[in-house]
Amino acid sequence: MTELIPVGPGGYCNIQDVRAFSGIPLSRVSDGQLLSAIQMGDSQISLLTGRVWSPVNIGEQLHDTTGYNTLRLIHYPVISVSKLEVWNGTEWISRLEWDPNTRTGSWRIKQSGAGILEWISNPPGRMRDAVRVSYKYGYESIPGYIKDLSIRMASIFALQMDAGQSNPSGFQSITEGALSISWGSGAHDGRIKLLIQETEKMLTNIGGKLDYAFIKS
Repeated sequence: MTELIPVGPGGYCNIQDVRAFSGIPLSRVSDGQLLSAIQMGDSQISLLTGRVWSPVNIGEQLHDTTGYNTLRLIHYPVISVSKLEVWNGTEWISRLEWDPNTRTGSWRIKQSGAGILEWISNPPGRMRDAVRVSYKYGYESIPGYIKDLSIRMASIFALQMDAGQSNPSGFQSITEGALSISWGSGAHDGRIKLLIQETEKMLTNIGGKLDYAFIKS
């Protein structure tokens, strides 16, 4: 069972977006509940698409080296690298990023979208945990289609809340990639189904897959 970890405060959309789209009044679902719906929906988006769509800072992540002149970071796309160090067998040695103006430095971001760094000079030999990197990955600005998807995913959870499902099963965890959804008979039934269909189409276009297990209570 995989726990759903919220993306973070704010998420891929905001409370006002979800309230306007869903039409649920504050008197029935609070702003705090909508924020929870956004966080859970965004966590599901990240799991189903295999990436985070907002900036995330990574600190001191260790990477193996192969002896080749490229290094692929675990997370991508890469926005920036704040520190890169190489283990020389005794201590960590800081390496500077390549500056084309001064022609100094030993590495550069070759393909930010794939998370690939290139060694300009002195590539480290083959070694486990030989490079320590701190960097920021994700997207500086959230793509519009991800915001639209986030609004719909959060609305599904919000409609469940409004239907009286105080603790929908999908809020807690997913099992083997499937998110279980339950809702009260007749309460937003048709709209929830429609939103699920819409999100499935959107995820297919992005390259993810929505695998829902429908449970009516």
